[in-house]
Amino acid sequence: MKIRTYLLVFLIPLGGMCNESVLASSTNTKTEEVPFEDYVRELNSRVSIKDRIQTGASKIDPFESLQIHFSLGMIQTVNSLLVADRSISRLEDGVMLGLGIDLFTPEWVAEGLLKNYGRSTQNDSSLALREFDLRLSYLQQAPQNKMKFRLSNGLGARYLRYTNKWSGFSLLQTTPVYLLGFGLLIPMGSHFDLGVEVQGHLSLINETIDRHGLSLLLRLDNFF
Repeated sequence: MKIRTYLLVFLIPLGGMCNESVLASSTNTKTEEVPFEDYVRELNSRVSIKDRIQTGASKIDPFESLQIHFSLGMIQTVNSLLVADRSISRLEDGVMLGLGIDLFTPEWVAEGLLKNYGRSTQNDSSLALREFDLRLSYLQQAPQNKMKFRLSNGLGARYLRYTNKWSGFSLLQTTPVYLLGFGLLIPMGSHFDLGVEVQGHLSLINETIDRHGLSLLLRLDNFF
């Protein structure tokens, strides 16, 4: 009886100590809970950053890098005419006005050129000539950016009025032509090029007096 009493006296405090140890251990290992509002706020911030990155990438507009080209210049051309089965060469002077645009890269340019040669008289004949060209040009930058090379081809329409006052012969014709040109450009600052170009044209039809010719162009290009 005494032994049982002694055991109870010993075990009861020991059990209390074990309970306190278990409670302390569970208190120390308790995981700190994150409020639901903070979790939602963090998730929204991450989604917002991702949307801003995607929106910034989608705002890159390929049209913003395109440049408009405006050009003007002087022309001297030698035209070969076939009048009454007789070949005639005419030297004409004119002016040129052009407008072009990059084709998504600075190396390729599409342009339209308007050329006006006015009216000239030689011996017993007069000639009035205008021309409209559509060309595709390739520009190649030379080493050290000192010069550019231009290679161009395209199609044109030449509006010609020829009159011989002695024979009374008069003719008004529109002639489609094929164009091929080569030129050199020298940069004159960040937005200007000064260049010289040689261009040949060849008639695409036989029913015309305007057969072929060769032109020399001195031009100033502005791109922005």
